[in-house]
Amino acid sequence: IQRWVRPCSGSHRIAHQLCAAVVWTFEEDVHCQAHAVAARLASPGFRLEAEVATFERHLITAALNAAHGNLSRAARLLGVNRTTLYSKLARLGMHPPVEP
Repeated sequence: IQRWVRPCSGSHRIAHQLCAAVVWTFEEDVHCQAHAVAARLASPGFRLEAEVATFERHLITAALNAAHGNLSRAARLLGVNRTTLYSKLARLGMHPPVEP
């Protein structure tokens, strides 16, 4: 992965921070995760849907944190509509943050 940094502001900065966090997590965890994934694949209770849902929860949580709980901004970071984000939150058993 080639890295480069350029000054940015506003939502671009948030998107850059979110992307950097995901890339860093991926790079740091890839070796450990490979072994963990192999063990999960071999387990009798493995379900792809559950693994995808867990990953989706992590991405949504990261987007909500990067957007400081703002659902519209988090949805933009994820590339989905706000209503789609609400649907995903409900489907995944997550609760939207309470607006102050």
